[in-house]
Amino acid sequence: MGRLDGKIAFVAGASSGIGRATAKRFAAEGAIVAFCARRAELLRSLEAEIAEAGGGGHGQVLDIGDLDAYAGALETTAARFGKLDIFVHNAMYGGFSPLIDTPIAEWRENFRINAESCFAATSAAIRIMTPLGRGAIVNIATISALRSVPGLGAYAASKAALIQMSQTFAIETAAANIRVNIVVPGVIDTETMRGSFANDPTIAAAAAQAIPMGRFGTPEELAAAVLFLASDDASYVTGHCLLVDGGKFAQLG
Repeated sequence: MGRLDGKIAFVAGASSGIGRATAKRFAAEGAIVAFCARRAELLRSLEAEIAEAGGGGHGQVLDIGDLDAYAGALETTAARFGKLDIFVHNAMYGGFSPLIDTPIAEWRENFRINAESCFAATSAAIRIMTPLGRGAIVNIATISALRSVPGLGAYAASKAALIQMSQTFAIETAAANIRVNIVVPGVIDTETMRGSFANDPTIAAAAAQAIPMGRFGTPEELAAAVLFLASDDASYVTGHCLLVDGGKFAQLG
């Protein structure tokens, strides 16, 4: 028996990395998973992988920067399946530049994708879940939202806004039995992460050695954390930031 049997879940940003691993894990645990991303070919391959494993998954091409379309995708999912039990916002936008050199347009784009889209979709999920009297929402942040990293100021600030927003949602929806939690990844071995190290294994190896556990996390390890917060195992957990970082935050502290 799976931990999510009978659940309907929606995972944003599922084409690769953490989102893809989460969608696959949810399906393996018995959920029917709707998921979105911008790359159609990766969504189709994810559908195939889930089906081959005996699960149920349905992808759709979506730019979460279109806030109305993002909220609408959740509403369509709930209408199709009769409910929405779980929502995971896993999407990001960001570049690397000193904060003083960051144009205001770039600052705003970070907030539009990382904070405003999360606000719009989380609001939509809460409205759907409230009449049902239950629900679990997990929003994905970053360790740089808790500890300053030079060059990531706009990205970090927008993800810090996501954390504060999520915790406020958690307080405001607790009486409705809707739980809102945050997973805070450290350095995770994803396509985006490798690109940030210019796909240079030497740079990546040095970065890994700076982590107390001596390695990067895997998307599957992040998915396990998301699963815990989304499942009934975390029925008394809300407003929590779960660090999944190999000890890096404690080291910096």
